[in-house]
Amino acid sequence: MGFFATYCGFMYNDFMSIPLTGHTCYEYPANSKTPVRIPGCLHLIGVDPAWYLSVNEIAFMNSMKMKIAVIIGVLHMTLGVFVKGANAVFFKSKIDFMFEFLPQLILLLALFGYMDLMIIVKWLTDFSGRENEAPSIISNMIAMALSGGAVTPGTDSLIGSPSTQQITSVILILIVLVCIPTMLLPKPFYLFK
Repeated sequence: MGFFATYCGFMYNDFMSIPLTGHTCYEYPANSKTPVRIPGCLHLIGVDPAWYLSVNEIAFMNSMKMKIAVIIGVLHMTLGVFVKGANAVFFKSKIDFMFEFLPQLILLLALFGYMDLMIIVKWLTDFSGRENEAPSIISNMIAMALSGGAVTPGTDSLIGSPSTQQITSVILILIVLVCIPTMLLPKPFYLFK
């Protein structure tokens, strides 16, 4: 656990909210309060310390940390589900494998794996000059369940065109709706028949 805390500290580039490295890819020209990015400079590990001087530091850092925590959390949950599948194989329990492991894995990846994919795609998409068109991951996840995956008007889709994203969302929700009774019903009927 201490190793992972240290790893996250390096990844966020801070220790008690103090930047760990002095290297930055930004310089402040004389008589200017706006930093300029050094061409070709790449900050290899952690967050560039220049973010600690920005006006939106708290919003950026909290958003970034939350998204990284979600991605790591989904990876940990997926590992736990795979351990459950390995136990089912080891104990030769076909019912646990077919009606617990597989639906749980599919449900986890259909909802949270899709959310992680949207987070990564949003990170990799350049919304410069059109920041107001950047979609909200939370709104997309809510729309997935409540409005058939419709893309919020005035925002871009993250997965292909708006219709492609809507179809993808509907298919994933239908898969989830099939997984839920598959996890809940067969095993009790099998055990108590």
